[in-house]
Amino acid sequence: SVYAALNYGFAGAVITSGWVSVLAIPRFLAAVDAHQYGAAWAELLQVVLLDTLAFLIGQRVSSERDARRSAETSRLAHLNAEAMYRDLFDSNQAPILIIDHNGLVVETNAAAQRSFLAERSASSAPIPVRLVDMIGPDAAARILTQLISWRLPSEGRTDRSSFESELVEPLPFEIAGERVLFRPSATPLGMTAGDSRMQVIFEDVTAETRRRDLMEAYAARVVLGQEEERRHIAQEIHDGPLQTLIHLCRQIDAIESTPRAEAPAQPAPPLSELRMIAEETVAELRSIARGLRPSILDDLGLVASISQMLTDGGLRHQWLTSFGVTGTERRLSPTLKLALFRMAQEALSNVERHAAAHRV
Repeated sequence: SVYAALNYGFAGAVITSGWVSVLAIPRFLAAVDAHQYGAAWAELLQVVLLDTLAFLIGQRVSSERDARRSAETSRLAHLNAEAMYRDLFDSNQAPILIIDHNGLVVETNAAAQRSFLAERSASSAPIPVRLVDMIGPDAAARILTQLISWRLPSEGRTDRSSFESELVEPLPFEIAGERVLFRPSATPLGMTAGDSRMQVIFEDVTAETRRRDLMEAYAARVVLGQEEERRHIAQEIHDGPLQTLIHLCRQIDAIESTPRAEAPAQPAPPLSELRMIAEETVAELRSIARGLRPSILDDLGLVASISQMLTDGGLRHQWLTSFGVTGTERRLSPTLKLALFRMAQEALSNVERHAAAHRV
C-alpha cells in the first residue's frame, strides 16, 4: 500500500489498501474461529495502520503532484505570455525603449535599433547604453524628468503602480536623412524599492503634425481671403456707388437751395440728369452684387456666366471682345465652377484696371 501510494498517489493507495483489506479478511476470520483473539486484533490493527499510512502518503503525493502540475502549467503560461510579449515587442513598428533607474537603455526592439542605432554597429553601441547617447540630450532630458518624478514621492501618489501613461510633446529626430517627429509615451515598469524602469514608446506623428499644420495654414489662408474680399468690396463701393451718391446728394442740395422766385446764377440740373445718375448707381450696385454671387452661374452654368461677364465688360469699356471654348463640356462641382469663375472675374478686373486694353 505504501509503495502504491508513493508511486500512484491517493488513488493507488485506496485501491491497494482495499485489496490488502480483502486479503486480510480470511486470516482475521481464521484467528477468530481458533479463538486467537489477540492474533485477530493484531491483524486488524496492522491492516488499519497500513491503510491509514497509505492514505496519508497517497494524499500527500497527490497534493504534491497537483502542485507540481499547477506550477508547470503556470510556468508554461508565463513562458507563452513572455514569448507573446516578446513577439509584440519586437514586431511593433514603433520604436520602444526600456530604461532603468540609472537612465540606461537596457532593452530595445527592432524598430528602435533601426531608428536610433542604425548608424552604429553592435560593438560600438552595446546594450545597455546611455539614453542621452541614443536619442540626444534634449529628448533624454524630457523623458528622464518623468522617471525622476515617478521615483520621488508626491502628494496624493502613494501607489506607484497606479501611474498611467504620460505623454511628452513631439520631439524631432533625424532618421535616415529625414526629419521625423516622435511623440514619446512613457509607462512605468517594475516600480519596486530597488528598481524603477520605464517603457517609452515613440509614436510617429510626422504625418499627423503635417496635416495639422496644413489645416492651420489653410484656415489662415481662408481668413486672409475673406478679409481681402471684404477689403475689395469696400474699395469698390467707396470708389463707385458711394462717390456717385455723394455727387447726387450735392445736386439735390443745389436744387433745394435755389430760391424759386429768383433766377439762379447757374441753372440747376434737370431731374432727368439726376435720374440718370441714380440709374447708373443702381446698375453699379447690381454689378457689384452679381460679382459677389452671380445668379447666372447657378442658372446657366460656367460658360454662359463668363461669356455674359465679358459682354458686360465690353459694353462698359467699349472693348472688342471674343470668347472661345475648346474641349467637351462636362458637369463640374459647384466649388470648382465657382473657383474658375472667380479666376476669370479677377482676370477681367485686372484688364479693366491696369491694361488699358481695346481688345479682350
